[in-house]
Amino acid sequence: MIGTSLNVSDPLKPARAVLILPGSDDSRQIVAAGLIKAGYADLALIPDTRELSTAANPHVRPGEALSATEMTRQILIRRGISESRIVTLEGDSDNTLGDAMALDRYFQRFGVIDVIIVTNANHSRRARWAFTQVLSQQQSHLRFYTAPNGYDASVWWISRKGRQAVLSEWVKFAIYFTYYGPGWIWCMVLFTIGGTLGLHRRQASRCHLQGPEHVGVRHPDQSGRRA
Repeated sequence: MIGTSLNVSDPLKPARAVLILPGSDDSRQIVAAGLIKAGYADLALIPDTRELSTAANPHVRPGEALSATEMTRQILIRRGISESRIVTLEGDSDNTLGDAMALDRYFQRFGVIDVIIVTNANHSRRARWAFTQVLSQQQSHLRFYTAPNGYDASVWWISRKGRQAVLSEWVKFAIYFTYYGPGWIWCMVLFTIGGTLGLHRRQASRCHLQGPEHVGVRHPDQSGRRA
């Protein structure tokens, strides 16, 4: 459940474009190219990022590195997608929320279109959350299609890759929810409740240590007799 619940992909339907989110391997690019060649989309949208790609590329010499944007473009071309069908989105993006903002700018400039967002299965929940925050009015035009994780999500704990991917993704999702979403409100509420209970407990302990006369109980020596 912990591993499989990260995958929130949608049923596949044709769209105008495929948006390929930057990733650590070439599975997303390969899946996106396959969708275009199969007729599910006409354009490939790529977020512009300076992040270096670790995907294997036979055209890059050892010691050299390409940006994830350029790497994606090269993989698509090698997979038979012409450069005329590849569009780099404006704006420097360094995370998933930035990718959503880049698509929002594209919509504002060229109009809203149906888009298939391609990412890995374990990243799709965080990606959907980020795009929902930015494009809440255009959700009906967005569909998520996932590439393989490279491990079995139903038994993610038996492999090192699975453990690292699942645990790190849930941590990232918690950070996104807290930092970019309403999570900080819940943190403040819990902090306030905890502080109030702690202060109340401290005051009660202080009254107990000072003696019963400070909490409305008569001292045994006070028999109630008047002088």
